[in-house]
Amino acid sequence: MLRTNNIKNSLNASSNFLISLQNQDGSWNDPEPEEITRDSLYKQPIVTTAQAIRALLFNLKPEYVSRIQKAVNYCSLVDTENIRDFGVLAWKLTAISYANTDINNLTKTKILNHLINKQEKHGFWMAYPSTNYIVNYNVLDALKNHDIPDKTKTKFINWLESIRSKEGGWGFNPEDKKEYITATTASIFSLLNSGKQASSEYLIKSRKFIESKQLEDGHWIAKAEDGHRNAEATAAAALVLMILSDNPFNQRVEKAIDYLLSIQNYKGHYSRESIHSIRYVTNLFSFYLFLKESLNSAESEFLKSNIKNKQDITNFYYRKFESNLKSNLKLMSFQSILNSKILGTTSRAISRRIEIINILNKNKSLVTAEIIENLQELEEYKYLKKKTHLTQIKSDVEYLKDIKLIYELNGEYILGFKIK
Repeated sequence: MLRTNNIKNSLNASSNFLISLQNQDGSWNDPEPEEITRDSLYKQPIVTTAQAIRALLFNLKPEYVSRIQKAVNYCSLVDTENIRDFGVLAWKLTAISYANTDINNLTKTKILNHLINKQEKHGFWMAYPSTNYIVNYNVLDALKNHDIPDKTKTKFINWLESIRSKEGGWGFNPEDKKEYITATTASIFSLLNSGKQASSEYLIKSRKFIESKQLEDGHWIAKAEDGHRNAEATAAAALVLMILSDNPFNQRVEKAIDYLLSIQNYKGHYSRESIHSIRYVTNLFSFYLFLKESLNSAESEFLKSNIKNKQDITNFYYRKFESNLKSNLKLMSFQSILNSKILGTTSRAISRRIEIINILNKNKSLVTAEIIENLQELEEYKYLKKKTHLTQIKSDVEYLKDIKLIYELNGEYILGFKIK
């Protein structure tokens, strides 16, 4: 019980820290000092923002909803048309997957098809100048909640399995002569996201490799010369052990969690203000709490009586945990709308505001004058004039903004979630 309470307090502290760093446009910048070296992918605001969204979703509260939606809108507006970096595209896909507007659905489909079509014939996604396993992990993590061809998964699994070291780990690229914990955990999650069974003998060997690298105080080293990344390495390794072990709450996992709790800064972060580390740690902590509750359910008893391997049950709950992130966000968003006066008090106002929602559903962002122009295309609203009806439409969009259905950014309005 004490550990559970400490985890909840830790999640709240890291969430509050993230909230304090959000920019006015909904984005997050990488707060780590310049001297901290990290893959340039994780220095880009769209990637940092997508990671912050994930971290807040792991500890979702009603007061975070508008901030998450604003962040999703920021990611959707970042122009990635000419970007060929699969890591950036994958993180954009992850972020906008939490939106359900038609304009975002079109973008999702475009990025999804691009990623599928750009898979190399041997099964991987190329990250020049070499094949980086972390980029492949980002791609598979973005694809996991979408329907993708079985051949895409099979080719990837065959490739990644063929290049594991004899010890059971991976380096960051095929040329590496040394295995690293973060590369190994990323590769394991890539296999799980591709449909590999958690109970497979292949993954059990990798689990033993990870166990052999845990230090006495419960943590793992990311790289010997890069100690500030140990929080993310420890969280990723502990999460892998939860999924791949007979007992997900074994001593190794508990020691890792206690280590992470012990290193959390009073501000709420775990490693030099790194949002990257917060995303990893909150993922572990949130799933730990979710699994504790889930394994005491009637559903769990049914699964235990029908599924032989405990690892596959834990992996089932990890997939459920992931799918719940999106549904919980939508539910909380709609609850805030239902607790308000909905869309207005008169039938004319309600109809007009619904049309405004429909217009924003098909556009990324519009100023009030552009909303009027779109309304004028409808027979019912041909009478509208910018000069005489600007105040009325401005009142409508402000109302929709107050109930957190739409958001304003630099004078333009954006739909947060579509009411289905």
